[in-house]
Order: sequence, then C-alpha cells, then structure tokens
Amino acid sequence: NIDTESIVRVLSSLSKNELPQSVSTFIRDCTKRYGKAKLVLKDNKFYVESSYPEVLRDLLRDPLISQTRIKENSNSSDGDGFVVGDAAVE
Repeated sequence: NIDTESIVRVLSSLSKNELPQSVSTFIRDCTKRYGKAKLVLKDNKFYVESSYPEVLRDLLRDPLISQTRIKENSNSSDGDGFVVGDAAVE
C-alpha cells in the first residue's frame, strides 16, 4: 500500500506546477477518512482501485478528480462505468 505522504510526494514531484495546497489537503482528508482506495500504476497510468463503489463515487464528486477520469471501453463495467475485475497484484 502507498501511504498518504508518498502519494502527495509523488504527485508533487511529477507535477509541472506546484501542487496546490487544496489538492494535498484533499488527498490527506480522503486517505484518513477512507483508507479504502489505492493508487495503482498499470501500463504507465495511475488508477484508483477500491472494493467500495461509494468511495469511488465520493472521489468523483471532486471536479478536479472527475476531470481526470479515464473511461475505458470494457464489457466488465458496472452501471456507474466502473471497471469490475480482479484487483492488481501487490
């Protein structure tokens, strides 16, 4: 699992601009509150995985996060458009 500060550190180092304080605060709030989602690297893309659809819906309520959503054409998606399948191997 990736801890909260690692997520903030990686995003800060990969960002072309300074990471807004509101983004790091949001990440800290969400990871403390839930701990039910994880950031996973697959095929050079970061994905958020969770066994809890309500957590994903909550994250997508944030305008910044919802803008970055990748909708994949998949036969294995549910009614919300979430891809349902095996979790990434840790």
